[in-house]
Amino acid sequence: MSGHAVAPPAGAAGWHRTDVGVRVVASDGHLQTAGGLAWLRVAMSGAQTGAWEVPGEHDGYSEQRVEVTAEGRTTVTYQAQDTFGNPGARHTVDIDVDKTAPVIRGLPERCTLWPPDGRLVRVAGVSASDAGSGLADLSVAATSNARSDAGDVVIADGVVYLRAEKRRRGRARVYAIRATASDVAGNVATAEAACVVPHSRGRHHGGRDAR
Repeated sequence: MSGHAVAPPAGAAGWHRTDVGVRVVASDGHLQTAGGLAWLRVAMSGAQTGAWEVPGEHDGYSEQRVEVTAEGRTTVTYQAQDTFGNPGARHTVDIDVDKTAPVIRGLPERCTLWPPDGRLVRVAGVSASDAGSGLADLSVAATSNARSDAGDVVIADGVVYLRAEKRRRGRARVYAIRATASDVAGNVATAEAACVVPHSRGRHHGGRDAR
């Protein structure tokens, strides 16, 4: 008979976010004098490949340890046979690895809201993608250094609108936009951007108006 152990265990969704060790052990279930194992074969296919054969047995069993480091799905297959030519059952275990956080796109690199005429201006269309386990969630939020942002921040389906309006007494207003994305495996990415409603246009040369 044969079996395996995986360490560390997979997360709740069945994905690993680190390298994975797989220990395969096989035994004939008899004393070595009664025959014992002829070989234990272990192979990997998919994202990572490799093949090993362990001849005979030691102390009544055979063992092979492998490490899965490649992202994606790797299938580990193993089988043993005794010295009488009787093959054991062929076993497979799938190891899914995703170490990479999602990619966030659509935040502005430079953002100036001008003129400060009270309009709601579209400043970003935020999206995220994940090539591994898949995107699980994307959240986008924005706040400013004003006393209240009520009605001045509107976000729908990743599209961000901000009010082109200064703070009290004509002071510059700075909006901070933060996006957080997570994938099925549990990797998390964050990205931030700032939009400014300047005190005066002359103090922010080179800034690009948000459209």
